[in-house]
Amino acid sequence: MKLLGKGVLAGHEVKKGKNGEYGIVRFMEETGRTIDLFTNDMALIDRVEKAHRLREYMIMVDYVQNQYGGRMILLSIDEKVDGKAPDKGGSK
Repeated sequence: MKLLGKGVLAGHEVKKGKNGEYGIVRFMEETGRTIDLFTNDMALIDRVEKAHRLREYMIMVDYVQNQYGGRMILLSIDEKVDGKAPDKGGSK
């Protein structure tokens, strides 16, 4: 199930597992709860590394249910523009 939301970038880290490198990106909700999002997309991690911490971003995640509960996988991150997702058309 894909979900679109917003959150404040709190940090990230890259780890090595048995299937290679993966990233953990942490976002803080409006309630103050921190959410760990996982990704194997190193291009997305590069984008997160260039992003500013403690700034609000629009995020898209894929929630995957498994036998242990669920896991949220980060699909995209975009800077908000006036409370809305940025225009992908390239207009200025």
